[in-house]
Amino acid sequence: MKTESKNKKMNKIKIVAMTTIFLFSFFSCNKASADYWGGAMGASVWETMYNKIMKQIENALITSLKQAALQTINQTVSNAISQGASGPMFITNWENFLINDPQRKAVKPE
Repeated sequence: MKTESKNKKMNKIKIVAMTTIFLFSFFSCNKASADYWGGAMGASVWETMYNKIMKQIENALITSLKQAALQTINQTVSNAISQGASGPMFITNWENFLINDPQRKAVKPE
């Protein structure tokens, strides 16, 4: 009876030991290191400054891209609407386009 309980206890100890070894071998902890008080303060200040600068650069780039897109759209629309040498790029007189021009092209004067 004592041998069985002793074996069960040894088996539990073995299982706990194997589980602990398994966990520590595959899941490591971060190494702790000693540093003086406020040692990471410089890095924290640098990170904050860097993030602010990058945000300002990003905002400036986005503003420039928006302005360039707006100019491109305005230029494209004005080119489509304007009366150039060939006229506008859309139909201004549908009756002339669908009826009169085809009749003129079909009947050639001799």
